[in-house]
Amino acid sequence: MNSMLDFTIITPSLNMLQELRKNVRSVSDQENVTVQHIVIDSCSTDGTDEWLRQNIALTSIVEKDNGMYEALNKGLAQASGCFLGFLNSDEQYLPGALRKVKRTFESHPDADIVYGDMLVISSDGSLIAYKKSHNLKRVYIRATSLYVPTCTMFVRNQLVSKGLRFRTDFRAVSDTDFVVRLIEAGGRAVHLKEFISTFESTGKNLSWSILGKNELRELRESNPLSLKLFRWPIAFANLVEKFLSGAFVFEPPIVYSVYTSGSQNRVSFSLTDASFSIHRKNSAIRITRFLRKFM
Repeated sequence: MNSMLDFTIITPSLNMLQELRKNVRSVSDQENVTVQHIVIDSCSTDGTDEWLRQNIALTSIVEKDNGMYEALNKGLAQASGCFLGFLNSDEQYLPGALRKVKRTFESHPDADIVYGDMLVISSDGSLIAYKKSHNLKRVYIRATSLYVPTCTMFVRNQLVSKGLRFRTDFRAVSDTDFVVRLIEAGGRAVHLKEFISTFESTGKNLSWSILGKNELRELRESNPLSLKLFRWPIAFANLVEKFLSGAFVFEPPIVYSVYTSGSQNRVSFSLTDASFSIHRKNSAIRITRFLRKFM
C-alpha cells in the first residue's frame, strides 16, 4: 500500500461542464498529497469530451452508462489510491481538505471511513447553509437516509477492494445502501470535524428530486420489521444525537474559498452569520405569509 497514490477521487459527469471545471480545479490544487482523479462522462453534449481530452492530468472515461452509480463502479475498478473519495460534478474540495483527511487516517489506523462537514453554496460561491455531520450509525441511515454527504466521505481502498460496489438498480440513493454495506463489512468511521467540501445547489440534484424520495422509500421497504416499526423513534434519537453533537451550532466565522464560474483562482468568503438549514429563508417567508392572514 505504501507504493500507491494517496487518493483516488471519482467524479461522474453528464452535461455539467461549467460545474466540472470548478470540481477539477478544487482537486488539482490539493497540496502535499498524491491524487488520481477519475472522471467518467456519459457522452455529454456540452463539450465535456473535448475539455477532458485537453486535461492530460485526469484519467477520463467517456462512454455511455446506465447512471452515475455504474459510472462510480467503473471508477472503482481503476482506483489506485489508498483512500477513495466520491466527488460529484457540482461539488468541490476546500483547500487542504485531502491533507487533513490523510492525517486523520494516519492518526486512526483502525479507521476505514473518514467523513467531515460540508458547505452548501450557490453558483457564485456564496453560502446558503452549513451542514455538520455527527456519529455515523447504520441503524440511523436505514431508518432515515444517508445524513453524511458522500462528498465529505473517504474510504480505505482495501475495504472496497473486497468487491463492494454501488447498486445500479437505483438512480439516486444507491450511496445510502453502499455506506450501510461498508459499515456491515466492518468499516469503522471517524468524524473529521471540519468543513472539507462544498455542494452547489443547482436545483438539478437527484437526491432532492421526487425520484430520490421514491427510491429512498423503496430502499426502506427492505428493512427488517423491527426497523419499520420503530422507524420514527430511531429517527428522533438520531435528531437528538445530532443536536447534542453541536451540529446545529454556528461557530463564527466561517471562512472558505472556492472556485466560481469564470474564476481561475479561488474566491474567498468570510461570514459571521449562517444557517444549518437551506430552507431557512423559504420557511421564514411561509411563516410571515401565514401570520399576515391573521393580522
